[in-house]
Amino acid sequence: MSGVYGAQERAKIITYQQAIAMATRGRSGSGIPDGYPTPETAGLSDPFALTNMGGSTISTPGITIENKRIYGSVRVTVDGVTFRNCEFNIINGYYGIDADGSEGLTVEHCHFKGTKFISRAIVDGGNSLYSYNLIEGCVDGQSITQGSRIEESLIWNLAPYDPILDTHNDGIQGSITKQIEIVHNTIIVPAGATSAILLGGGEGRPFSEDVLIDGNYLDGGGFILYLTYGESVYGQLPAQDIVVTNNRFGPPAYGYVAQLEPDATTFTGNLKLDGSPLSLAEATQNWSP
Repeated sequence: MSGVYGAQERAKIITYQQAIAMATRGRSGSGIPDGYPTPETAGLSDPFALTNMGGSTISTPGITIENKRIYGSVRVTVDGVTFRNCEFNIINGYYGIDADGSEGLTVEHCHFKGTKFISRAIVDGGNSLYSYNLIEGCVDGQSITQGSRIEESLIWNLAPYDPILDTHNDGIQGSITKQIEIVHNTIIVPAGATSAILLGGGEGRPFSEDVLIDGNYLDGGGFILYLTYGESVYGQLPAQDIVVTNNRFGPPAYGYVAQLEPDATTFTGNLKLDGSPLSLAEATQNWSP
């Protein structure tokens, strides 16, 4: 390698190789334990049915966009839009789908392909359903807000940490996360990322209430799961009814869970990668306010 690449190029390659090694350590094949979403179960249901479409603004309520290979970003300005079996090649803009301000979005069996210059695949507007999607390449996977559910999806191979762009990857991120469900997904973020799931991040006084995180495989980041700070830490609004159950956690860089409010959180049935139980005490032992 030294005869072909200079020192800076070698450092970049080594860093990238280390990121891949950390994202797949302790596993084989796809790096995903059995029983969780994989590239074979998430993403396009019929890749041969696609026809091309450019980025656009969707302004027809209740419309279904199906079997499209989309180049660019899509802005959704109305409620009740469905995307089914679509491939998003996010070559410009900041997002694949931006539904901020719109509700009732359904996105199923879609594949999002981004780059380190794309902020995230999906901006959630609330009260929406995301099922069987495959997200990769972007800085972040997707956001989630009030009333939405993410299920049976795979978020992985996000853009590696870039110290120049100062990227801080999260698989799923939410600020005001009330009545949300994140159920049976695979979320693997690269070395240098912040978390697989981060709730309560953002400006203002973010809070979480009535949250279910169940049956997922979560791996990567400084702490794999960040929850809401809560009222007892930094004066945030109180967290309420946070349920974290039956998840499997990969090996952490620093710790499994941060920013957890014990009095507001149910943490049961969770496992480490080797199948051994993960207690609340062990999950939070490396975090302190």
